[in-house]
Amino acid sequence: MDHTHAHEHPHEQPHQAREHFAAGMAGVMHSHAGHGDHRVMVADFRRRFWLCLALTSPVLLLSPMIQHGLGLGDALRFRGDGLVLFALSTVIYVYGGRSFLTGFLSELRNREPGMMTLIASRFRSPFSIPRR
Repeated sequence: MDHTHAHEHPHEQPHQAREHFAAGMAGVMHSHAGHGDHRVMVADFRRRFWLCLALTSPVLLLSPMIQHGLGLGDALRFRGDGLVLFALSTVIYVYGGRSFLTGFLSELRNREPGMMTLIASRFRSPFSIPRR
């Protein structure tokens, strides 16, 4: 006796036919049928992670709040240090956050806000805080 469903579920699609945004690592759409490009995405993610991690130390050391907390006073201050801090932070934001930003734009284009929209909106909040 065959107990398979005789009716279809219009909201369900075959697994191979579903396309989704690939967490933005490569910024491309792909189907689940080809998982070979995941190694490329993982390698890209690792490269981005390590570069951003390397840039994090100078950003922290140039941060006035961190300098004050460490009791450094003006020891690491120099003319244009704010611009260097802004430039390094922007590189981390754009290069490291590319997957979230492209996912956010994709969700907006499709008018389907989701997790990438949530992350990107919180991700950009430091740039929208007024400085004194």
